Amino acid sequence: MSLFPALLVAALQGAPAWAGLAEIKESKLPGDSELRRCLQAVREVEPMAGHWSGEWKFHTPREQVVRTLRDCESAAHKAGKAEPSNEELQLLAGLFSRYAYNLDAEGSWKRAVRAFDEAARLSPSDPRPPWFKAVHLVESNHGADGMRRLIALVEKTPQQSLPASFWEDYAYCASVTGMPSSALMALKRVADTGANPSRMDVLLSETAQKSLQAPDPKAEYAPSDCWMGLRLEKGRVRFLNRIMGVSADVPDPWRVNPGPVKDQSVAVTLEPPGYKGMRGTVTASIMLMAKVRKPGGAFKDFVKTALAGPGSAREISMQCPFSPCEAYEKTPKGVYAEEGGAHVLVAVFSRSEPDFPGTALEAPNPPSPTGAGQAQYFRGQTRFTRFKGAIDYMLLLDSSQSIYPEARKDFDFALKHLRAD
Repeated sequence: MSLFPALLVAALQGAPAWAGLAEIKESKLPGDSELRRCLQAVREVEPMAGHWSGEWKFHTPREQVVRTLRDCESAAHKAGKAEPSNEELQLLAGLFSRYAYNLDAEGSWKRAVRAFDEAARLSPSDPRPPWFKAVHLVESNHGADGMRRLIALVEKTPQQSLPASFWEDYAYCASVTGMPSSALMALKRVADTGANPSRMDVLLSETAQKSLQAPDPKAEYAPSDCWMGLRLEKGRVRFLNRIMGVSADVPDPWRVNPGPVKDQSVAVTLEPPGYKGMRGTVTASIMLMAKVRKPGGAFKDFVKTALAGPGSAREISMQCPFSPCEAYEKTPKGVYAEEGGAHVLVAVFSRSEPDFPGTALEAPNPPSPTGAGQAQYFRGQTRFTRFKGAIDYMLLLDSSQSIYPEARKDFDFALKHLRAD
């Protein structure tokens, strides 16, 4: 039913729900006596029902808490139907249903989702409905979907308008979905609000830090040790190298040949399916290279290295998602003559060391479902952090003239979907 990292299960026993009743604006609720009684009753059991747990460790019988939640869930949804334009009622009903679901109450999952969706419809600018729904999804085997919703919410909401409790939820959900760098970023946001760290915050921080390991600049890392693949939406896969601070999102049919990290550099070749050329099927390759800049080095030195080889380079205009970024075109003679000659594109860019390395690369990566109705536990895997200092990157298209228009589209796609720390 629910999704939890093994190290966090015990800590959640009796922990408050962050996306919880403290965020409800009580003054906007109707003065119904039954609803007020329920609000107080659920406050008392919230530490027991705010998160799912496979083991009950409270003095209050579980069945008693379930009855309280089911009765109050029914009362809140009834009140919501009586006042359908009251967003606060919809949020409250959604929370009651979420807590009931955490105690395995039948049908409560869908009722929570519907209530949060209705609250979002009533007040599209309020961050609480998508926030509450996202946490509900993360805790119920929909981790990737829930975490993506939290990420989207952060992207469109001013940071200062999100409370410490939101960032605590974000840190927890990031931990559950395999995003330790994002968890640490969120915990820094909690500290920025001036809130005192909870015991859960401390545990989340310790768990994230233990899962991150600094790479050895003198070591060589095999591809299996430094690259990981994350399946994304829309039939795409993200190939991620945290050591070099870069990832490439590619369509499933593409072949990917990642290389080792050696001498603080790495290369990976991306191969789209073949194109129709002048003499049958012709392939093009796209190479991504990354290299840590040496002390005293400069971006222009890397550009010069990237443009080495046959043919003169001509600087061109290109949409590039990074800065600084320079793009060049080369048409060396005597290469791929049977396909009209060669056509090479080179985009070169650089990234300074970020405040939170890894956050730009991470994607929700919860464990795969173990089966309907089953709890899921997992232990975090160790991940490398990024090399320190500036890193220079090159994306190179090696194509023939006969297939260049189609190969250029794939190159533009690769560049657009690159991520770099």
